Amino acid sequence: MLSAMLWLADGSVAAGPTDKPSVLVPVIVVGQFSDGQRAQIREAVDEWNRALNGHIRFEIQPDTGAPKVWAVTATKSPMNNKKEALAQTMALPAGGGLVFVYLDRFGTRNLAGVMLHEFGHVLGLQHDGGHDLMSATYNPYDQKCVDYAAAAQVATLYSLPIEELRWCGEAPTSH
Repeated sequence: MLSAMLWLADGSVAAGPTDKPSVLVPVIVVGQFSDGQRAQIREAVDEWNRALNGHIRFEIQPDTGAPKVWAVTATKSPMNNKKEALAQTMALPAGGGLVFVYLDRFGTRNLAGVMLHEFGHVLGLQHDGGHDLMSATYNPYDQKCVDYAAAAQVATLYSLPIEELRWCGEAPTSH
């Protein structure tokens, strides 16, 4: 289980709410990604940064060997079954973590949509039961942007005002 704990650029920890104006999530991209795939990862970072509206910010950085970063790495799938994940996110005890992207399983699937979902896990979001960004099942129609359900999870985890976040689609209405 991932926690809602992020490592800031200065090495300190932001667990949930923070008095800092913006929490930085450092990301490095390593492995055999094509230029097009790297652009799709950047697209997912840009979408999350738009949605988070300056409260939390993903930043792709060069690989300097620094600790406490999130490494996105291309790798071959460890198993060969039809229900295996397209990617997997693991937090490390000392901070940061790994996002394994199983490129051999992608076919024509959109890497940007999968990375949107995985960056949600980096923030500590869990799967939801709906047909939303954080659904446990990949659906290219539901994983194009940060939706209200994902924004609401972030707002709750980090005590952020939901009205300051930017999501796609409509917010649920109360009856």
